[in-house]
Amino acid sequence: MIWEIAVMIVALAFAVLVYFIIDTLKSLKSSLDEVKYTMVEVKQEITTISSEVKGVVNTTNQVAADVNAKLHSLNILFDSVNDVGQVIKQATSAVKHTAAGVMTSIKSRQEEHKQAKQLKTKQRGTMETISKGVAIAARLMQAYSKKEQSPKVRTQVSSHSHS
Repeated sequence: MIWEIAVMIVALAFAVLVYFIIDTLKSLKSSLDEVKYTMVEVKQEITTISSEVKGVVNTTNQVAADVNAKLHSLNILFDSVNDVGQVIKQATSAVKHTAAGVMTSIKSRQEEHKQAKQLKTKQRGTMETISKGVAIAARLMQAYSKKEQSPKVRTQVSSHSHS
């Protein structure tokens, strides 16, 4: 009878063990069903996100290509601006050199004009001096002539009076 009680206890323990194993397996099945459902949803979400990511990548590639094209256009624009800057620099340099030449020419002409004016003033002074000298010479000649005529007149007057 001990054996029978022992077998009974073992059978009862086995039945309790089977009950708990069945309950655990049901719980495990339920969890696996949830995991399966979640995996299906994740797969759908990944498919949706994947197509959206592909769209974003395509748009990003298009934007990058557009930016590269515009940067190339800007490089051409900056090259043109640089060329215009060089032309303006050369034109400014030419104007600067021309202005310097004009200023030198003006200064040279002013100096020539100043020298011509000084020469005219000097010539005028020389002419005045010559005029004064001629006037003095004319007076001297008149005075000399009068002196020469005075003795002749005296001589003639004396010779007329002696006769």
